[in-house]
Amino acid sequence: MEEFKEIYKSDIKKLKDIIKIINKKLNENKNIVKKFDLRKKFTGVLGEAIALVEIFNNCGESIKYKWKGGKNKDFDLALFYNDKIKKIQIKSSSAEDYNFQIMTKDFDRKLVKDLKKKNLKKVFKIIHKNIDSKDVDYWIFVHVRDKNIFYLLNKKQLIKLLKRVYKNYVNKERHHKYTNYGIDNSGNIRFMLKKVDKKTSKLLNKYKENWKLLTKELFN
Repeated sequence: MEEFKEIYKSDIKKLKDIIKIINKKLNENKNIVKKFDLRKKFTGVLGEAIALVEIFNNCGESIKYKWKGGKNKDFDLALFYNDKIKKIQIKSSSAEDYNFQIMTKDFDRKLVKDLKKKNLKKVFKIIHKNIDSKDVDYWIFVHVRDKNIFYLLNKKQLIKLLKRVYKNYVNKERHHKYTNYGIDNSGNIRFMLKKVDKKTSKLLNKYKENWKLLTKELFN
């Protein structure tokens, strides 16, 4: 992990200041923000910064924080405490009806066909295999609002959630409103966790502000 950048308390303080400045400017210039959809364009970087600050607030100074962000294939942040390492991926959305996206990669064409055929058993196997193989321990979803909302899930919880997303999609008649996954020509699959899908939203709410999941495993 030599290529990772260590994060210090002073960095977090500066991040807080930057977040305040950006939000202040966005709120002061609502017309231009709306015209160029700037809040959406800022969401990725701003969401990561907001998540870092919140993780630091919950986990404290005794942990070593190492950051790589979007340059890394799987996780964005690694937390070190004694002999423990926990890896985190951050996802963010500023939309009123949030849309968090989980990308799964490198499936062969047969498995993609199974997905399109809506074969639940085979698709559940795809989801489980892909998420389980990721070098990530936790996913943090940040709903960027005036009062930010955080959702924290481990692998088992995310697998359960994605299965629910796919099952909801298969059972919907009006698929255009609940388009919960997409497939590109390379066989990559993008799952979308949308607030408009009430069942998915209800399940995701179980993991709201779930910081004890992380701190318990780190410190115990």
